[in-house]
Amino acid sequence: MNGSPQNYADMLESASLAIKSVSNATVLAAGLSPDYPDSNPNWEKWLIDFNGTSPQSFFDFQGVHLYDDITTNNYILSQTKELMKKDIWITEIGQPSAPSPHSNQDQSSYLSSNFQMLSEFPNPVFWYQLKDETAGSPEKENHFGLFDSRNNPKDASIAFSTITFKP
Repeated sequence: MNGSPQNYADMLESASLAIKSVSNATVLAAGLSPDYPDSNPNWEKWLIDFNGTSPQSFFDFQGVHLYDDITTNNYILSQTKELMKKDIWITEIGQPSAPSPHSNQDQSSYLSSNFQMLSEFPNPVFWYQLKDETAGSPEKENHFGLFDSRNNPKDASIAFSTITFKP
């Protein structure tokens, strides 16, 4: 696949039909990772083109990944919802605790402030990742966990434990 909206829509249709033929499972469209505006400034165009393939009947929710500041994350959520006319699951959200300029405290503050912003968000939100890794590349990929690589809780783990989730 070349990652085009049409190729993804074709794959999603095939997968959805297969899944729904044997189950009533929830189908999510791929978790977009806009990293706006740096690595993918054309994510909105991709969504518009994808939406133009009329994929709505083949998925239940649109996934999205959030790795930016609150203002940008909020913008990504609102634009995705407006463009797709579907409810959203946040299939990844996170910030590393290292290397510099990131720190354990920065990661904890990021978690707290973003989950506060999302306090009324009605659908699932998944933190990326539970535990730090040791072999990721680039180096920051090793530091997204709520626990370090030796299973010790990081500041973000403590912040996460204080979040009240609504049923």
